[in-house]
Amino acid sequence: FPNPTAPIIVMNDAIMVVEKLNIPNPIINTQMDPGLHTPPTNEHTKLVLSRGSQYAYAGYKNRYVIDHWKYGIGTRALSIVTAVGLAEYFGCKHLTFLCCDACVNGDLKYAEAVMTRDVNRLPKNPKRFTTHRGFVDENLKRRNLQAAWVTPELCQSESQESCKSPQSSDSPVEHREHQSSLFPTD
Repeated sequence: FPNPTAPIIVMNDAIMVVEKLNIPNPIINTQMDPGLHTPPTNEHTKLVLSRGSQYAYAGYKNRYVIDHWKYGIGTRALSIVTAVGLAEYFGCKHLTFLCCDACVNGDLKYAEAVMTRDVNRLPKNPKRFTTHRGFVDENLKRRNLQAAWVTPELCQSESQESCKSPQSSDSPVEHREHQSSLFPTD
């Protein structure tokens, strides 16, 4: 990521992959779904929970339970909509969504995997993930935020030109330092 101080907001199970990247960026993991039970493994990752999911992650020390209304988010908001509200709170003007395949191209592999172990009372319909884009776009428009949706291709070889990350000193995310009682400084 071009700006090592820009926060990375990770949704649900994606934390398993992002923590393996060992990036210097502050990582915030949103877990709004009490049925997933995938806590971060890195003690520096901040875990943001809904009131409904807080008990599923009682053993994780660096956790914060949020009141959705404070961030202009509905109380039964999707994790991705919660991420938009948090990004705005932290001063982001442009967001880049990575690997939201169901929203971008209708690929339901992740959604189907989640549905097999989701113990929430939600209907077991992976296609519901394809409707999330509308909720996100509505929130982006209401908050006057810009976004890009990126689905990387799987690299078969490190030597392939398409697998190399572009080097850039410009960050796609405008970031400002934001002190918050929700996230106390170390």
